[in-house]
Amino acid sequence: MLRFIRENIGLGERMRKLLVISTVLLLVVPCFAQTASAQSESLSRQEDTAAAVQAAHEAFNTALVKVDLAALDKMVADTYVFTDPNGRVTAR
Repeated sequence: MLRFIRENIGLGERMRKLLVISTVLLLVVPCFAQTASAQSESLSRQEDTAAAVQAAHEAFNTALVKVDLAALDKMVADTYVFTDPNGRVTAR
């Protein structure tokens, strides 16, 4: 009888450990799946943002080359201030 109790107590400890490990895995694994999905979505948004910035940069350069003041007026904020390397400040 004592042997049976000792074996079952040991089994209970093993089962408890297995239950804890299983519970932790069940809670943690979905987090990684969501993280991978969120990273993929974030990367897609970053690529979209980078493409938009590149397009705006190209449009600005084109307006500068063509001296398109109307386009530059739309792109540059009223509060724009430029400081050149010599410290000269130029407002819009």
